[in-house]
Amino acid sequence: MSREIVAELKIWGYEIPFVMLFDSWVLRTNELDIENIKQFITYVFSGLPDSEHRIDRAIKLAQLLREYKTSVSDTKLYLFKSKQLGDAAFKKAVRVDLNEELSRSMTCNGFDELSLQPIETYLIDGDHESCLKAENLKKVKDLILAPFKPYFDHA
Repeated sequence: MSREIVAELKIWGYEIPFVMLFDSWVLRTNELDIENIKQFITYVFSGLPDSEHRIDRAIKLAQLLREYKTSVSDTKLYLFKSKQLGDAAFKKAVRVDLNEELSRSMTCNGFDELSLQPIETYLIDGDHESCLKAENLKKVKDLILAPFKPYFDHA
């Protein structure tokens, strides 16, 4: 979705030089299993306030994503990919056939088919649910901040 937001912002005249993706995967049209996604979403949101509302909204989003046709983009992508595949519910939500071997062989998580620029991929400790924990992000902090450096230098 972040790539699509960039496309919209470019229409309005904003210059977006890159997108950072954290354990994101290309979702293939009509291949999302809504029931598997519902199980994963229920697991993720079950302890949060207003969980029923959140689950309902997330399922509606999944239904829209199931039918969405992704376009090719010229925006630079940085992918921080989790080292472990993790929870079975997440695997089924992304792709039914996803396993450790396929995950390792798809170094760009499918984004290489949708990008006109080479994708810089970095492994980050953890799985989909834990890769954004502070202790894992600290290990790749310099890699995360590097694309922003030219903008900090001019500020």
